[in-house]
Amino acid sequence: MKRRGVGDRICILQVPQTSLPPETRQLYEVLVREGVVLEVYAVDQWGYPVVEYCANDEDGAEHYHWLSIDEYDVWEQVS
Repeated sequence: MKRRGVGDRICILQVPQTSLPPETRQLYEVLVREGVVLEVYAVDQWGYPVVEYCANDEDGAEHYHWLSIDEYDVWEQVS
């Protein structure tokens, strides 16, 4: 079982196959398409990595998103 700690860097490999809200699915699609490397900033109570992603809209406004990555087959650690 993969366990990551704060400060580890991960990359999302695919969109989870579970049912997701449309906004969350779109976020995963962006992270996969762009190959974004994310830093784990917390570990939740179940031991899953929690990441933060900041996206800018067309007007330049920042939008922060937080994900607890609970499916082990959708991410890998990067150096």
